[in-house]
Amino acid sequence: MTEIFLVRHAQASFADDNYDKLSELGHQQSKWLGEYFCNMGIVFDEVFTGDQNRHQQTARGITNQLHESPPAFVIPGLNEFDFHNLFCAAGHEYLQLMENRREAPRQFFMGLKQVLGLWINDQLSEPAKESWPEFYARVNQALSRIRTSKADNILVVSSGGPISTMIGMLLHCHPVTMIELNFQIINASVSRVFCNDAKLVLASFNTLPHLDSPERKHAITYG
Repeated sequence: MTEIFLVRHAQASFADDNYDKLSELGHQQSKWLGEYFCNMGIVFDEVFTGDQNRHQQTARGITNQLHESPPAFVIPGLNEFDFHNLFCAAGHEYLQLMENRREAPRQFFMGLKQVLGLWINDQLSEPAKESWPEFYARVNQALSRIRTSKADNILVVSSGGPISTMIGMLLHCHPVTMIELNFQIINASVSRVFCNDAKLVLASFNTLPHLDSPERKHAITYG
């Protein structure tokens, strides 16, 4: 039986032009999670990430705290959907929300939820670079690749979209439910999945064992 630890990347740089890098707090979240795994004696045999910077920075922050760094593999199928492109494809009204996301983050995330709903129902004003079925297929392919490993413990660092989609797959959820799950996933959170050749079983979802103390409450983030 293989145990897969699905970790959402730590806090990215939401307020910067380049979102795809960890914030100072994000680096700290990664370090704390690595320290937790080390203190618990959890040894990873393999690490899988997307090729986005925030994935790889989070993975390095974790593995730098371990006694040994496991072999690392990059699977582009673990990358997040292109929310910039989706907002552009949704029309001018939504594009404005994206451009004003620093000043009005709440409105941005409300708009993102609407845009994802249009995306999964093929109702965007213009075709997206990647359709929902194409996104779903590549995430499924990434999960299949991970399942071919015979390792005991696997660390997977990805984003909220792929992680919620993978969990939705194993729970046989509707795409709308996958979107709801996506908006619940916290930065640097851990979801655990057990798998063998026959099945996948969700053991825990969206846990924060490394932040479970009053002095680290400020480090619970979603962006």
